[in-house]
Amino acid sequence: MIDFRSVKTQLQEYLTRRLESIHSIEERLQRMVTLYRHCCEHRAQWSEVLRRVGRKWSGRKPSLLIAGIDEHAPSPSPSRSEDKAIYTCFATDGSQILPSRHEIAGLGLIQIGEVAVAYRQEIAPAMDFHSKLVTEETLESASLPPMELPRFDVRVTDERGLLEFEALVALAERFEGVASRLALVDGTLIFWNLEDRSPAWRKSQMARLSAAFDRLRSCATPVAGYISRPGSREVIHALAIYDFEQRRRCLPEHPADLFIDPVSGENSDFAPGITDRMLFDRILKAGQRSAWADSGSHILSEYPQAHRIRFCYLRTAWETVRLEIPTWAERFSDALVRFVLDQCRKGQGYPITLSEAHELAVIRGADREVFYRLVGEQWRRIQKNRGIKTPPPDRSPKQKRKVRPLF
Repeated sequence: MIDFRSVKTQLQEYLTRRLESIHSIEERLQRMVTLYRHCCEHRAQWSEVLRRVGRKWSGRKPSLLIAGIDEHAPSPSPSRSEDKAIYTCFATDGSQILPSRHEIAGLGLIQIGEVAVAYRQEIAPAMDFHSKLVTEETLESASLPPMELPRFDVRVTDERGLLEFEALVALAERFEGVASRLALVDGTLIFWNLEDRSPAWRKSQMARLSAAFDRLRSCATPVAGYISRPGSREVIHALAIYDFEQRRRCLPEHPADLFIDPVSGENSDFAPGITDRMLFDRILKAGQRSAWADSGSHILSEYPQAHRIRFCYLRTAWETVRLEIPTWAERFSDALVRFVLDQCRKGQGYPITLSEAHELAVIRGADREVFYRLVGEQWRRIQKNRGIKTPPPDRSPKQKRKVRPLF
């Protein structure tokens, strides 16, 4: 039960501070819009400044990501969804039951929903879902020593991401030969979660990911990661570096230099609080996208060059989203953006195929309860058949009290 009386008081304090900061944020944003337009007019100079910072910070892992800006790129380009577009859209999504020491520590479950819809073609839609039981044994790797393996729950999370992507590839290959294709992923194509894994585990995961990208490229299926309400600041950081260099005629030594005004000692315009999405909300009109830029995510150094991720911001009729594609898919970008806009129109703000894939994949609370009940029933049945008198796996006292409190 929530103490709403206390929460109400805290909310009033928070919302008062938030409203007071809106005016300041709007002023900062307007200055950034002006700076962005100036940078676009001097794109070659902007790109060179960012390259010099990249060389200066080479071999280091800065605490901020910086977009790579092309020297020559188009201005925000208009696009439009087509009510009668002929194309095929593939989408997958996943969910999971993570292993828990309070339930049954050695078991997890991954569920993948997949959707393929051919618009204005005489091809039946494909909608399906698959459930995979995962155990310590199924996620072991004979080629890796035990010390190189992440925790079991971490492996389940990594496996879910790759299974979603591999299911998308298999779906696209089933419809090979169909022209005008688009594969959609809910979220990023940058597997940043692998950054903190052991080198051997990361290498094995990257091999699977690269093979999946290769297969999509072979069947001419551009793939896009669709990110709603993105919180990235890569373009903001790129603007901050250019502004720093122009004002002081030198490059920043540390990322933190970008966020403190050297005269007042207070936060600069580029301090946290403003995201790329907020910037492009004020620059793009509905149906427009920004130019493609290279992501500065550190894990991309381990992607093959053709699969390095580029991104743009797209203004739909509902919001500004971030689209990510591998480098090789950029030649499909005009059609890709049109199809994404059409998907958003059909889904009234969110791509309809991603929405359907989510519904097929989601594991709800009742499903989770049935899963654990099934495990217990199967244990008792096998135990009875084999005459083994070992107690079945049981919930911890803590979990029992959470499900059925005493008071």
